[in-house]
Amino acid sequence: MKLDPDDRYEPDDEHGWCSCCRMPCIIIGVDEGIGGYEFWGFRGRDVDIRPASDCCKEPVLEYDPEEESVN
Repeated sequence: MKLDPDDRYEPDDEHGWCSCCRMPCIIIGVDEGIGGYEFWGFRGRDVDIRPASDCCKEPVLEYDPEEESVN
């Protein structure tokens, strides 16, 4: 997983909660593509930018995990 600081989502100050450490975080873009490849002589580059937390580089929750209701 390669992190590029120029891949931030708009706006730059979009916030969420990290699914790993459960702390507030800033959402950044992380490239999870396979990178360079070749298929029948055609060369290409796969780029798959996904939202991730700036602290752990893990998926981001849209809600505060501490406020989850237990039923």
